[in-house]
Order: sequence, then structure tokens, then C-alpha cells
Amino acid sequence: MRIFVTVIAVLTLSHPLSAQVDNPENWQSVLYADHQLVGKIWSSREQQFISPDNLWPSLISASYLLLGEKHDNPDHHAIQLAVIERLISDGAVSQMTFEMLDSNAS
Repeated sequence: MRIFVTVIAVLTLSHPLSAQVDNPENWQSVLYADHQLVGKIWSSREQQFISPDNLWPSLISASYLLLGEKHDNPDHHAIQLAVIERLISDGAVSQMTFEMLDSNAS
């Protein structure tokens, strides 16, 4: 399985999110917003930065996909949501699991 390591913003794909990643000023979090690696996606296979659109074929062909985030970062959550929504709309999800869900939340 090919593994991609993202720097700061994890796994981005849908077009609206692609615009968000390309324009860090659209992000909600201000922490490290001016860092040069914010919004960059590093391909360990290609040994270079890649665009969100170039990442998508590897995501949908993977046997397993782990999406991570810093729990208190709203931008990481938005990125995860966009990836999940696109996976579902492309019919690329057969099973999904989540961690840290509160069963008492409404």
C-alpha cells in the first residue's frame, strides 16, 4: 500500500477544500497559519509536494485509509469531512470506523 505523509493539513481533495488548502488565509485556525508548510501535501513515493487532485487516485485505490487530525483543529476536521464526503459520493467506501465519538452527544 502506498502511504502519503501530509504536512500540517492532512489529506485534502474536494475542489472547495482544494481551494481552502491552496489559500491558507481561508482557514479557521490561526496557529502556524503563516508557516511555509501549511496546506502542503508531501508524497513520500514521489519525494515531492503534490496537489490535492494528484493525491486522490492513491486515496481511492488504497485498501485502508487512515485520516488523522489534531483534535482541536477545525481545519483538520473540515479536511476530513471533505475527504469522507468525496469518498462516499464516489462510491469508494464500503466500511468506516471512527474513534473518539461521544455516545452522549446529540
